[in-house]
Amino acid sequence: MILSLLFPLSITLLIEPLVSSLSKRFSFFVMITSFVVNLFSNLSMNIVLYFQQDVTIYNIILYSWEIGTVILETLIIFFINKTGFLKTLLFVFLANLASFLIGLLFNQFIFASPDWVLILIISLNLILTGIYMGFSGFYYCFKKN
Repeated sequence: MILSLLFPLSITLLIEPLVSSLSKRFSFFVMITSFVVNLFSNLSMNIVLYFQQDVTIYNIILYSWEIGTVILETLIIFFINKTGFLKTLLFVFLANLASFLIGLLFNQFIFASPDWVLILIISLNLILTGIYMGFSGFYYCFKKN
C-alpha cells in the first residue's frame, strides 16, 4: 500500500513545480503552497482509490478528485498570487494534466516491475523534487536582495 501511495505523490511533486515554474508570476511561496495542497489531495485521493474495487467508481472518484484539486489549487494560488483567475487556472490545469498523464503512462509499465524498481523511481523523484525546491528557494531569497 505504501508504494502505491508514494509513487503517484512523487510524480506529482516532481512534475507540477516544474510546470508551474514556467509562469512569469512564479514565486517560491506559490510553489510551497502548491506542494502542500498536492501533498494532502494526492495522498487522500490515493488512499480512497486504494480501497476501491469497482473500475467505474474508481474512475469517477479519480476524475472528480482531480477536478476538485484543480479548482482548490487554482483558488488558493489565485488569492495568494493576485494574478488573473483564468491565467492561474490555465497553469494549474496544465501542471495537473502533465502530472496526471505522466502518472498514467508510468502506471502502465511500472507496477509490473519488482518493488525495488518502484522504490528506486520514488526515491529519485523525491530527491529531484527536493533539489529543485531547494534551488528555487535559494534563488528566490537571493533574487529579492
